[in-house]
Amino acid sequence: MGSSIEIFLRQTFFKSKKGFMKSKIRKCEICGEYTLKEVCERCGRATKNPTPPRFSPKDPYGGYRRMMKYGRNRSA
Repeated sequence: MGSSIEIFLRQTFFKSKKGFMKSKIRKCEICGEYTLKEVCERCGRATKNPTPPRFSPKDPYGGYRRMMKYGRNRSA
């Protein structure tokens, strides 16, 4: 994990249109603060998108995610 200065520099100088998300609101996993910035103003940690990924019935990795969440017995 990089420092807040490294994160700021990466966002400022290396932005590409492919990297933008539809949702601009972000949430800090540590303190729970919602913000529009990549770095939490309250605790200085990196924030992430609070919404889950889109559901797809053709999800090739769904079985693996269920195995990680529930264990090997409930993967099917």
